[in-house]
Amino acid sequence: MKKVLLVQVNKVDKSLLNAISSFLTENGFSVKTYPEIFHVSVTSYEWDKNGYNSSSLLDSFAKRFYGYPYDVVLGIADVPIVTPSLFATKDKLALLFIRNLEDVSMDKTIERLKKMSLFSIGKIAGLEGCKNQCIMRGFKDVHELDLLPNYYCEDCKARLNINDEG
Repeated sequence: MKKVLLVQVNKVDKSLLNAISSFLTENGFSVKTYPEIFHVSVTSYEWDKNGYNSSSLLDSFAKRFYGYPYDVVLGIADVPIVTPSLFATKDKLALLFIRNLEDVSMDKTIERLKKMSLFSIGKIAGLEGCKNQCIMRGFKDVHELDLLPNYYCEDCKARLNINDEG
């Protein structure tokens, strides 16, 4: 069972974190939520662009969490990012950017975060470009993300060593 550490990056609504934690647990992952907020450094802020540099954020996130004994460290970030990216990954780390999900309802935001969480974990595990009806088919933007299911196909589950019992 893959171990996932869920990290709040700056202030994030607890209902989002709880929904992602429950969803990942239901999908066969062992999830722990980091008890503290990871605050982003102002040195990652690009003042001329009015937002944070995602690569710089990911680097500081990596410095803090890389050595932790988890298969995946998943940060949920509610900060303005200067790129249109929905997420960033590096080794076993992923940051999901809430603000780039467009203004939608809380339910839609949670649904998108669930899909992005599964996709990021799969990407870290080396799964991409699945040909089946699966989250690992990939996406370029939120509109393509909305069309994908919020689950792995049987092939991807097998590659992740996930069974239906968790």
